[in-house]
Amino acid sequence: MKTLRFLSLVAIAAMTTIACTKHDSPWRHDGGGGSHSGQGQGQGQGGQGQGSGEKDFQLKEMGWRILYAGREEQDGSKVEVIDVEGIPSGTSYLVSVINRANYETYKGDVKAFFRNELKYAGDNIYSGNSQRVLFDPFRHGTWYAFVIGLNKDLELSGEYAYLKFNVEEEQPTADYLKWIGKWTVTSGHISYTLNITQEEANFMYRVDGWETGGSVNTVMDLEYLETFYDNGRMFFTSQYITTYNDEDLKVDVDECFLGQVDYDGIHQEQGLYLIPDEGLDLAEAFFETDRSAVLRPCRVRANIGGEMFEAPFYNMQYFFTDGKTWYHYNDNVPPFPLTMTYAGEADLMPRRLRSGVFTRADSADDNALRRGKPFVAKSDRPVPTAVKL
Repeated sequence: MKTLRFLSLVAIAAMTTIACTKHDSPWRHDGGGGSHSGQGQGQGQGGQGQGSGEKDFQLKEMGWRILYAGREEQDGSKVEVIDVEGIPSGTSYLVSVINRANYETYKGDVKAFFRNELKYAGDNIYSGNSQRVLFDPFRHGTWYAFVIGLNKDLELSGEYAYLKFNVEEEQPTADYLKWIGKWTVTSGHISYTLNITQEEANFMYRVDGWETGGSVNTVMDLEYLETFYDNGRMFFTSQYITTYNDEDLKVDVDECFLGQVDYDGIHQEQGLYLIPDEGLDLAEAFFETDRSAVLRPCRVRANIGGEMFEAPFYNMQYFFTDGKTWYHYNDNVPPFPLTMTYAGEADLMPRRLRSGVFTRADSADDNALRRGKPFVAKSDRPVPTAVKL
């Protein structure tokens, strides 16, 4: 059972930018295979509504052309490119990408998949005979790219086209492999043993062990983080972890890994502020020698109560929320910076993925299913909020 640690809920609008390279954390699983459709380069019909998608329709596969164009650089980030061509002028449609494991959950019910995609489409509805749609990097494996037609009322028309394609994992570089292993992370009298293993070569790691050991109140041994590799450095990002039913609150709660800043301005109450946005670079690890490294904070610039405040992240830790109040699991999480010392070869971890609503007893299940997440440039990302501790 998790011990509840209360954080008072004082929401303050915060416009946030970060000095470190922006990395996109893994995405939320919306249940039943649901997610958001892809977003292109400003060509979607933003602000338009869509139908409920509950009306029946007949499936009709069209000759529309879909091409997986591979991986490119966009605004300093790696993106995957899906090109769509040959759609009649004036036709509205969605572009969705889903991997094999996630699509299998629909058990061949194409209509159910389409209805779910429309439900989560948001503003990502396109029109025109060609589109170039960008996604965050795909993990290796079999994927399907769908073009899903809509009628004039933005309801499902039944017209569609799809492409099955395969993404190969890259061969890991020597610099990427240097982070694989066990690392002792220390700040003052607090230390964790991190087990770092390969998640996606030259792109991501799996990190077990944060907030574990004898120095914590609640051992976070059912969680793991996904960190990002970039030019020899490893970045820790804010990220959604999972949703589970909390035994004390009697409701489903979202668990996240987030950062705090120490506000010492003059216009608001001073102290730690939680920034609950996902996908922010919290800290970067860089080598000092082949067997030692430093984990230092990334900086964040926030509008707190109308005051532009810039500071490094103070620390990072696991939190959860019932949608109204934020809680943390441990009081004694160390502040930045931290030292990292190599402690031996990594343990092989079970190949389970994250996400989906489940209890702690079921957390070993393979609930997380990967989706194509739309790429959104930093300048287009929504304004985050801060929570006063």
